[in-house]
Amino acid sequence: MDSKSKKDVKKFEFSDTKKKTSSTTKKGSSNKFEFVENPKKKITEKNVNKVVDEKDDIVEVKVNDKKESIKKIETPVENKSSVVDQSNNSKFTRIYFSFEARVAIMMLVVLVLFGCACFFSLEAINFGKNEIVSYDEVGRVNYDICLKQNEFYTDKCLDEGMEYVSNMVDKVSATFYYNVDFSTDIDYELYYHIAAITKIYDVNDAKKILYQNNDILIDKTSVRKNSRFIKFNDTVTIDYSKYNEFVNSYLTQYSLQSSSAVVDLILYLDEPTESRAVATLSVPLGRQTFNVTKSATTNTNKTVEIINDTWNEYNTVCAFLATILIVVSLSILFKTTKLVLKVTGNKNRYQAKIQDILREYDRIIVIARDGYETNVERKVIKVASFEELLAAHETLRKPIIFSKVNDVKCEFIVEDTKTLYKYVLKEADL
Repeated sequence: MDSKSKKDVKKFEFSDTKKKTSSTTKKGSSNKFEFVENPKKKITEKNVNKVVDEKDDIVEVKVNDKKESIKKIETPVENKSSVVDQSNNSKFTRIYFSFEARVAIMMLVVLVLFGCACFFSLEAINFGKNEIVSYDEVGRVNYDICLKQNEFYTDKCLDEGMEYVSNMVDKVSATFYYNVDFSTDIDYELYYHIAAITKIYDVNDAKKILYQNNDILIDKTSVRKNSRFIKFNDTVTIDYSKYNEFVNSYLTQYSLQSSSAVVDLILYLDEPTESRAVATLSVPLGRQTFNVTKSATTNTNKTVEIINDTWNEYNTVCAFLATILIVVSLSILFKTTKLVLKVTGNKNRYQAKIQDILREYDRIIVIARDGYETNVERKVIKVASFEELLAAHETLRKPIIFSKVNDVKCEFIVEDTKTLYKYVLKEADL
């Protein structure tokens, strides 16, 4: 060693956990060391004259015309960049899964996720399914008979259920109500309209119609909602005197004084196949006096087949969940396939590498047949390569312990009083 190339000669000591040390990195070496200057004797550039002799373990230097021998001690330095995990409790036991167990768990997860994805997919696309729903239906009508101005009645309109004088009646007002109570919420859309139908019957046969005319009082109207209830009402008014004068003129012209006539105010529900009358108000025409009759619809515990043929928010949510689950299951399946192919291809390489290490370093490796266990608490340092573990072995002069964790993982360990150095070799990492 030339004094020109070395300004200081220091003593290298392995850092103990109880001592405070300053760490540096030695360039050009794969091993990492901690350097501690020997406080007992400091040799500076001024008093170092010449290196007399240098052997494997001893360096002789000439200091102030005196020869002194310094023993070289190289100790590995804890490299923070290569430490994967540290634990102050060596009693902590990690659960390891074998390659077969990991593959089985991943495949089980894939099957569960794929099954859930299929369920949500069916729910998303099954928007045309039929559903039987029970319901209660009520259709009814109330009316008011409004009079012309006269000297007999102070009220403008008369109550229901009376006998009315035709020539005194001006208008007839009818209010229709329709209520349905379903057993569950449904997304419905229905249409209705209200018509006034005038009929004149044959005097000899009441079933024969001599005249009929339809007047649409309220055009086709839509009611749409998502609920278990359908409720609406609407009011119409007809000019009774106009209808009555027309019928009287018709009967007089054709000498049909004995024939009967009526105007029916009807609330129709426009169903896909037909229009169904749910409430009717019958007002006689061509008579001196008349009374009004009304009919209502009352159905209880009826059933109807509901066809859900629209894409709604529920279908959207199901489709989104199905897509997410399919993507996740495919990604896990891809990862499982990649792991299987990798492990299958690396299995011989993994076994060969273990055999090479055991054969090449047979003199310094101790095989733990039943696994490695310790009751002493140590700081665990995981090194990145087997070569770094060799550096720790050479420094500590401790054997390397080989422990097989499972079929795809093993550990090489060098233990010190307070520190445990570990190199983990996995089949999946090759």
